[in-house]
Amino acid sequence: MKKIFGIIALLVTAGLIAYFVLLPGEDEKDESTDQEDEAPTNEQEEKETKNEYDGGEEEVDTNLAFTLEADGNKMQYTVKNEGDATETLTFPTSQKYEYEISDESGLVAKYSKGKGFLQAIQEIPLEPNEEMTLEVELPSLEPGNYTITIYLTARDLSQASQINETFELLSDNSIIIN
Repeated sequence: MKKIFGIIALLVTAGLIAYFVLLPGEDEKDESTDQEDEAPTNEQEEKETKNEYDGGEEEVDTNLAFTLEADGNKMQYTVKNEGDATETLTFPTSQKYEYEISDESGLVAKYSKGKGFLQAIQEIPLEPNEEMTLEVELPSLEPGNYTITIYLTARDLSQASQINETFELLSDNSIIIN
């Protein structure tokens, strides 16, 4: 009888751990998604940004360029280190990017909705002139015109890396970025 209660207690504990560790918190919305007025509009726009690091007074200079491109029915989101020094991207979870897709009626998709991400800090160094390209997983959408807002989830870069682009999804699922 003790073995049965022990097994049940173990299963309940494992279930609670999985629930709290693997599921993203809906209340942990990134503040940068509320700041739409400073979003870049040019697909090839390069930025030299200053970000406050960890909310302190120290400023961090970055020489990172961000681009969003379409290739057939896929999108690639690229970050390139255009500086002379190594830049380290620090991600608090296994999620590398976030996007919101909207049409004329409003929000139609958010990348993280319904997904769980591993809660582990990951640091990715980018050497000078090195780039990291992320394949963007788009949801199933009807043909039409959409706007995507996409950014890195790396610490201190969500606003600086944000790109807003309009795109058209054709009936053959190919994408044209306007």
